[in-house]
Amino acid sequence: MGNSLYEAKSSEADSSPKMRFTLLAYDGVSNAQAGMKGVATSAHKEDGKSTALKIQSGADETDAYTTGDSSSAVLRVGTVVAYLAGVNVTKAADLQQFAKRQVDRIKAAANGKNPDA
Repeated sequence: MGNSLYEAKSSEADSSPKMRFTLLAYDGVSNAQAGMKGVATSAHKEDGKSTALKIQSGADETDAYTTGDSSSAVLRVGTVVAYLAGVNVTKAADLQQFAKRQVDRIKAAANGKNPDA
């Protein structure tokens, strides 16, 4: 498991977009599928009332949603589950861009490549 935080620089710190990335690695696809279901259920419960979003990330499974002023996604790529929690990320296109980049990084690492290259 690992975490990282992205924060855009803006003149008003309270309104700048922030994205927290959490990655969980499992020992098999079936365990990752169960793990994704658990993460998604927990995230929906924590965020309260939400509206589903359709995004194209390239993941094997995607659960994306918005609460109005924030948007989140739970993604599964093989045996890795990624949870992206965005604050002040209000556009589906912005969430999709974050999700796509995360999926590309996971796939690169899984293929033995440097995801930062």
